Amino acid sequence: MEDPAKQFELPKFTSTEEELKYLRERVTQKEQQLWETEQPASKEAVVSQEVIAYGKEAPTAILAEHMLFENPQFERAVEHIGSLAHREKMRELYKILAERGILNAIKVVQGQNNQHIEDDFHRVLVQYIKSGGSLPGLEKERELAQLLRTTVYEVTLPFVGQQDGTRDVAFKEVITAMERFYVGMIPLEGASVGNYGPISLELVLSNFSNDIVFYVGIRDHMRDLFVKQILGAFPSAKIEECPADYNIFNEFGVSVASVAVPSSQFVYPIQFADEVDNDPLMVMLNSFTKIERNGEGAAIQLIMYPDQDHLANKMKYAIGQIKQGIPYKRAIAIPLSTGGTIMKTFSDFFANQAKGQKKETEIKANEREIGERTIALIEEKITSPIVRTNIRIVASAATRERADVIRTALEASFSQFNRPQGGGLKFVRADKGLQPLLHNFTFRRKNDDVVVLNTKELATLYHFPSAISQKEAPQLKTMKASSAPAPTDLPSDGVLLGKNNYRGESRDVRMTKADRLRHLYVVGQTGTGKSVFLKNLVIQDILAGNGVCFIDPHGSDVQDVLAAIPKERMDDVIYFDPTYTARPFGLNMLEYDAAKPEQKIFVVNEMLSIFRKLYEAVPESMGPAFEQYFRNATMLVMEDPETGNTLLEIPRVMADVNFRNLKLSRCKNPIVVQFWRDIAAKTSGETGLQNMIPYITNKFDIFLSNDVMRPIVAQERSSFNFREIMDNRKILLVNLAKGKLGDINANLIGLVLVGKILMAAMSRVDSFGKDLPDFYLYIDEFQNITTDSISSILSEARKYGLSLNVAHQFTAQLDEGIKKSVFGNVGSMIVFRVGAEDAEFLEPQFAPVFKASDIMKIENYNAYVKMLINGKPVPPFNIHIPAPTAGHTEIVEQVKELSYLKYGRDRKVVDEAIMQRYLSASPAQTSSAQSAAGKPILSSPATPFAQAFAQHAPPLTPQPSGTASPGAQSSPASPQSGMANAPQVSPTPPTGQNS
Repeated sequence: MEDPAKQFELPKFTSTEEELKYLRERVTQKEQQLWETEQPASKEAVVSQEVIAYGKEAPTAILAEHMLFENPQFERAVEHIGSLAHREKMRELYKILAERGILNAIKVVQGQNNQHIEDDFHRVLVQYIKSGGSLPGLEKERELAQLLRTTVYEVTLPFVGQQDGTRDVAFKEVITAMERFYVGMIPLEGASVGNYGPISLELVLSNFSNDIVFYVGIRDHMRDLFVKQILGAFPSAKIEECPADYNIFNEFGVSVASVAVPSSQFVYPIQFADEVDNDPLMVMLNSFTKIERNGEGAAIQLIMYPDQDHLANKMKYAIGQIKQGIPYKRAIAIPLSTGGTIMKTFSDFFANQAKGQKKETEIKANEREIGERTIALIEEKITSPIVRTNIRIVASAATRERADVIRTALEASFSQFNRPQGGGLKFVRADKGLQPLLHNFTFRRKNDDVVVLNTKELATLYHFPSAISQKEAPQLKTMKASSAPAPTDLPSDGVLLGKNNYRGESRDVRMTKADRLRHLYVVGQTGTGKSVFLKNLVIQDILAGNGVCFIDPHGSDVQDVLAAIPKERMDDVIYFDPTYTARPFGLNMLEYDAAKPEQKIFVVNEMLSIFRKLYEAVPESMGPAFEQYFRNATMLVMEDPETGNTLLEIPRVMADVNFRNLKLSRCKNPIVVQFWRDIAAKTSGETGLQNMIPYITNKFDIFLSNDVMRPIVAQERSSFNFREIMDNRKILLVNLAKGKLGDINANLIGLVLVGKILMAAMSRVDSFGKDLPDFYLYIDEFQNITTDSISSILSEARKYGLSLNVAHQFTAQLDEGIKKSVFGNVGSMIVFRVGAEDAEFLEPQFAPVFKASDIMKIENYNAYVKMLINGKPVPPFNIHIPAPTAGHTEIVEQVKELSYLKYGRDRKVVDEAIMQRYLSASPAQTSSAQSAAGKPILSSPATPFAQAFAQHAPPLTPQPSGTASPGAQSSPASPQSGMANAPQVSPTPPTGQNS
């Protein structure tokens, strides 16, 4: 019959619709031809063959000029893309995809002759389609559309137990369960084949990975069926969707591949699992163990698809023929379609096999015996459902020699399935047909390199590893920790914590505003994902327009947050970096609202708690005498803010008698006055004033003599109002990088900030009834910058709209009192992987759903959750933490500079203001003190404290009267006014460490 392709004169197609119409007619003609010659084939196979044949036509002969993408344009595109970096390659290929259609894009990809690029581009296509996007020309390529609409799952199971006598039973049970799974994935007799499709079974060691992983690729319309069947066969399995897929290829190396063919007629079965003593999977896994992590990768891929040609019936017919006396060789010569690109390279194998056959007329004496044995083997083959498979081995490495070594090891692992008197597998290496084979591997495309198996054989070849111990296969990725479903009543709004992945279903886990006000506690070892989790929440709050404070002890995470600031919120950002000393920020610990005198007591108590926290390593230095002097010195300083009310004044009021008398002359608290005049002045011995002065002041030296800290703590006005930050939804980002700032300096600033935020929250008591916005405070490594006042935050702050979110590494970092406050009051808890001691401690919080052994094995970026939903506790469950939103690094410095200019002050102005407070005496102050105390009082630089301070301070540059310094928002009107009306300041890289 005439070739149907020649019956059509190829027109000049002006659109893809005309092209598609022609292809449909061509496929119909081919189907008719096969029917007339009694060679029926599936429509999908006919379409595939005709599309391949059509692709060989010269584009100039069939495409209109505007659709052509030919030389030199095509070659320029290939050359240009080949010269680009990997990411740019993907962008350019996507551009061609959008402008020229999918087939032209694939041609350019194949022109790169780089399987790593093709594999990555395949992932781009798949994820683009899954996200709802459309690809030009894809709707006209039915087979390619189906290939791209594939979901890849990672399947893991726990290792088998080590009890004696359970090993063999476990292996047999796995094979039985695996066969049950395969049977469930193929259509039953009379079922619609359209509801099924090829399944890709893969055992993979990816490039840049140490883990051997089981993957299963499923057509999207079969996902529900797959989940149901796999969990029915393996209830303890963890199946997780892998949207990024994997990549085994070395981009700059060499890739090789082989394909399996039957070593004899397909009617003969290979070795069954019940005929072997050990699990054959162990041999296959061991073949991966010598693969290097970087630059090498390998995969075994089995494409399984239903048999639509009723081979089982044909084999039954062959049995009948043998019984009727037909020679067994003729009876079992059941034809299989061997067309296709790769099979042409295997013609020699079949030819050599045919040459070795003797004429059928030369029947041996034992023909009947062989026929009976053949009948027994065929009957064994058809006891289980028949499927067709393509079995491929692919390896990639830096050199051809190394890639061949990897491939040889994988091929050798299949020899264990050969039967001495039966079937087996033989691998044929693809050389000329390498690129089409790699393309089929990447796209998980079936072809005509068929190996016919029954489901029992397939289960022997590819089964999951629950019958293997960890000692035997340390590289095998298995399920380390248990999982549990999230409750059905998860809120649909609120901040996204992560995704609950359970039995193939992924659900968003969110927390409402009301539940967040009951606070969140996060714990986990370093590197497990805590900081990523906090960053995700911070960025979500910023994008939602909420007020946020993030205190970062590392300094790197806050940079990522800055990169995610939207333009409309740049003006809300306050970026506080104490080590930026060019324009230091002010942070006055003793500042309070005079209209709220109760704040004075809070400040004094908090300051005492802060210094106890800073010097907790030597608690004996914080005895009753220290507390008495510290409390009265602080209260005396705060009684008259106009004469100085900063950390600097506390040691000064003790060491400088003239300054102390000045403060006493203005003090209205008789208890404080009595202490200094009647108790401190008259006490002698160890607790006398002269002995206590160095005992107290040495606690301040480390900060006051520090060129980084002094300009911050010595400013009388803080650079920002914490109540305004909360009420106006500002974004306070604090960089407390300890590598630059030092531990004790970072802890001091962090402690003060937390205390001030708590005080600002408590001050909202005057606004009950008003709809004030909630404020979210995030503290990483919070154990270093919280005092016992955290109990107040946990129990009281909810009423004032403050949500506390804290994280740290292990519970031993917490004081016993803080630990009890946290675990007694926190509403929700996120636990990443922890050590054995913490796992035992946390187990009661998550029992009976999770055990301590589970908590110790949680993978990175996964966590267990114990949370409130609408104020009620729900059973614990697991979540996966998504990667943080990628920001725009180019705006980071812009946001910083804007913050420095708004909230910082010129360093020179700050230093001069501090010096004037100590080296100048105010006539007004002197006369006032004289009239109050009845004797002259001087505040001169001759005092010991002023002399000590002058040794560390920079030289004073005189300013002309009434002249403002550059960068100042307003300058002091006179030396007497000090910093009372001075502007605010910000930080730069430190010139030195803490003393």
